[in-house]
Amino acid sequence: MRVYIFLLFTLLLSNSCQDEGTVLFDIEFEVDFTTPASLDNLLTHYFPIQNVQTFFSSFAGGTSIESIGSIRSASCTIEGVFNPVDYDFIREISVFAIDPQNSANRKELFFIDPNIINGDTKLDLFSTISNHKDLLSKDIVHLEVRLELRTFAPDEYDHRLKLRFQAFDSE
Repeated sequence: MRVYIFLLFTLLLSNSCQDEGTVLFDIEFEVDFTTPASLDNLLTHYFPIQNVQTFFSSFAGGTSIESIGSIRSASCTIEGVFNPVDYDFIREISVFAIDPQNSANRKELFFIDPNIINGDTKLDLFSTISNHKDLLSKDIVHLEVRLELRTFAPDEYDHRLKLRFQAFDSE
């Protein structure tokens, strides 16, 4: 009986790990935003970034939208634009994509929860596993950065988000 349970468990486990398919192309773009000085740590702060160009048509080349099965988050980093920023004052970060025609269509792309205190001047955010094809298959998208702070923001900072996504085939 134990052998059957083990075989059933192994079969279920191996079926849950499916290959995403073949990567058709990468989508990469950067956006900048500014956080003002003296933001408090009691509230959650939102920074909308309107009309971000995804350059989807350029990255897709001749690939048709029908042949794309999914567009998934690959990597995201945040760092200072002009000067290094010690990101220890940030507890949590989330980056959302919002459809410009329908603000109710909103998905989390990347996050870090919690940010470990270690003096880093560049943060690598975690990718979500959802499919973002409906939002990122357009050339324009709105982004929103959500910050929860550990302490008051010590200064005004200019930040750069470097986002990368991968488009997979429909297999």
